[in-house]
Amino acid sequence: MKIMQAILPQDDGLLHQTGELMCRMGAGGGEPEWLKHSWWTLVPPGTDGPCLNVVFTVHPNQNLIHGFATLILDNVQYNLRGCRELSDDMTSISVGPLSQTVVEPFRRARLRLWETANSPIHFDLEVEHVTYPSQGRQEFQEPDLAFKSQWTSIIGPVSAKWGYINVGEKSYFVRDYVGIRYVEWGVRGWGGGYGVLLSMLAFIGDRIIRVVAVEREVGHVGSSIEGGDIVEKSGEIVPIVSQERELTFESDTRDITEAKTVFTDAKGRKGELIAKKRARALSLRGAWIGEGPYDYKGPYRIESDSYDLSDPEMSRKLSYQLKDQYYEYWLDGERGYGLMEYYISKKHPKYGAPTV
Repeated sequence: MKIMQAILPQDDGLLHQTGELMCRMGAGGGEPEWLKHSWWTLVPPGTDGPCLNVVFTVHPNQNLIHGFATLILDNVQYNLRGCRELSDDMTSISVGPLSQTVVEPFRRARLRLWETANSPIHFDLEVEHVTYPSQGRQEFQEPDLAFKSQWTSIIGPVSAKWGYINVGEKSYFVRDYVGIRYVEWGVRGWGGGYGVLLSMLAFIGDRIIRVVAVEREVGHVGSSIEGGDIVEKSGEIVPIVSQERELTFESDTRDITEAKTVFTDAKGRKGELIAKKRARALSLRGAWIGEGPYDYKGPYRIESDSYDLSDPEMSRKLSYQLKDQYYEYWLDGERGYGLMEYYISKKHPKYGAPTV
């Protein structure tokens, strides 16, 4: 990863393609796989209240925009997802009743899901977010893809102090919600199945720590990709050159309750990053992220459903799906918070769970 140019206000939209990243790729930068994500995760300050994901993905070279909202409350996950043709409205970050409005670029935004017969959830939130003053670019060749994955990411912490979330007849006023927002764009491949996928993102003090571990074939180290970096307040990005980890799971949900990663960075500094579960995992099975071959591809559709997480059979079905989860992070005695996106194959020789 390397530092790129300073971000610009227009980078907060979904439709731009930067010359640095795209116009040198393919004929005129027209890669069909090119996409851009705007991803929000918000959780309440305590243990009560709904946890929320809101995500939009645009595919300008396929004329598509996907959007979804997932919410967990009282052992139920509610999902609303949609897709439309981008050309129907190229200025609005919206899919059906779900929308994101930029109030002040990279400072304030409004997230809304209007009340609809399709779903028992609706919300209206104004969020504040801090964006770090540099962009990070990642690129690697996945073994089962013909093209190289290349993307740029902008990340930062989020707070929400105004708004409401409604779930059925329950209404929650949003006060002091915290979370993470990241924007990323480029070419991202959808390769073969994972043995393990871990993507950890932690905000601790003035630093951002990112740790990535991908094992393409179950138990086969030769197909692994490991990496990560530490983003200093100055914008300097220091690669992580080695890592070892230990994961602890809940047996019934396969949520990761604790993850310990011992790492060494390119400056020779060693550290132990500890993640402790802060909220129930959101299963991305209920979402159309816009990357996968099984996501609906338009022209227009809105649908919703819900998962009863107290049902053992449903927990089993979701156990080995891709998840997004909020964590409390510790590094060298300093506390922070962040996300982990992960998938663990049930066939994995170390982390698989034959009892689930």
